[in-house]
Amino acid sequence: MLGRPLHSPKAFAATNLYDWTKLEDIDRLGGYYSDTARSANGSHLLLSVAQGGQGTGVESPLYVSSDYGVSWQNVAGLADEGVRNNWESVDVSNDGQIMVASSNDGYNIDTDSDATAKLVKSEDGGTTWENITPDGSDDWRKVVVSGDGNTIAAIRSNSGEVFISENGGSSWAGSSFGVWIMFAMFAK
Repeated sequence: MLGRPLHSPKAFAATNLYDWTKLEDIDRLGGYYSDTARSANGSHLLLSVAQGGQGTGVESPLYVSSDYGVSWQNVAGLADEGVRNNWESVDVSNDGQIMVASSNDGYNIDTDSDATAKLVKSEDGGTTWENITPDGSDDWRKVVVSGDGNTIAAIRSNSGEVFISENGGSSWAGSSFGVWIMFAMFAK
């Protein structure tokens, strides 16, 4: 279980309901935890950090665990190389192989300038990532993925517009029907 601690962030795991063990310190790099997601059986975990990565050449962390939280890897550089994103939202498919993350803004470390916020997806449990951002869209508030990983939905922060993909992010349909702040997707 992960949360927003008041002090140094730590990861814990339980073998039962009562015995918790500290596994590893997870560095927020000056930011705060913004979202967590897990696979149906809890083996695959995804943790996003917003407002982190302060300093030149440092990405805001995006952490993946594929061993029930025993070990963690910061995959931010794989998800969006050279950009410090404020990772706002994450979600994971039932089997843990499809992972999605959204950022609400970005900063290009190499050119010292603003970068477009993105939606990114991994199809191999966080090992490799691809940009699935709808053309001309940025500033993302929330992203969710269906249990089977085929349907992805995302909300833009500045307009509340909802984008839906029913083919894993290959194409998107946008709809501006009210201002959305939050939503969830139930497993298929």
